[in-house]
Amino acid sequence: MNISAHEIATELSDGCTIRGRLYTSDPSLPPKDLCLCIHGLAVDCNVWNFFAEEWVKSGRSLVCFDLRGHGVSDRGRWYKFRPSVMALDLIQACHQLDLEPSYIVAQSFGNLIALDILNVPPKNWEICHYFAITPVWWAARSGASNNARLLSSTLRFLRSIGKEIHFTSARTVCRRDHTAFAQHPDSHKPRFSEEARSIGWPHYVWLMLYIQWHRWRVPVWANLSNLPVNIIGAKDEGLWDNDQLTQISEKTGWQLHWLEMRHISLSTDPRYANMLMSLIEEEWLLA
Repeated sequence: MNISAHEIATELSDGCTIRGRLYTSDPSLPPKDLCLCIHGLAVDCNVWNFFAEEWVKSGRSLVCFDLRGHGVSDRGRWYKFRPSVMALDLIQACHQLDLEPSYIVAQSFGNLIALDILNVPPKNWEICHYFAITPVWWAARSGASNNARLLSSTLRFLRSIGKEIHFTSARTVCRRDHTAFAQHPDSHKPRFSEEARSIGWPHYVWLMLYIQWHRWRVPVWANLSNLPVNIIGAKDEGLWDNDQLTQISEKTGWQLHWLEMRHISLSTDPRYANMLMSLIEEEWLLA
């Protein structure tokens, strides 16, 4: 099957232009079974290259955007550089491009954005399934002492990365080749440095601290059990605590599956995209 990938772009109401790709098997037809893919922190829509091919093989369509300040999208005003606004960006972009997703797939930090979308979904969106890949979610608030220790270690990490890239605020406007890190562990420091350069160190710091702040505003998971969420974790996870996902699954009743991969594997090797697509089809699409 021929797979067509078209570059797309739209200017949002605040003047910020976000750009992405639309993958279809037949560009002459409206997108079918459209999947909205949301990438993680300090990466870009290239993380979906392998998965897009797998999804579209079956005649479906897929759209992925560079979030504001990521990849080749505009950054916009600094105070809008947060997940809740990024969720509204994606909703507006899809509306302006006449795209109505039926599925959402998000990875890592992108799952904070996906939850914001699902909490107040557009009226014309009928989301059948949402697949949360290695989400950075907390199951419960932790004590002040634990938060203080985690914040201290995060600040040391950010200072170390800042020194590596000379605390530059300039960003590298491009989409990167994520396969370069296929043979490295999740905690590979040069990858973090490259990510920080891609969005600028101050913005990298802001989003990393936002993830930590999220520990203080953990959702009441039981109230979200009606959402069509399916969690997919990485058995060889190197960046997150998988116990958090297990606890969330128990609180919500959401299905939890594990794949033999690392946190970033989906973007580095086509084998993992194939594994993910096989799981999705077996458990949900073809069930």
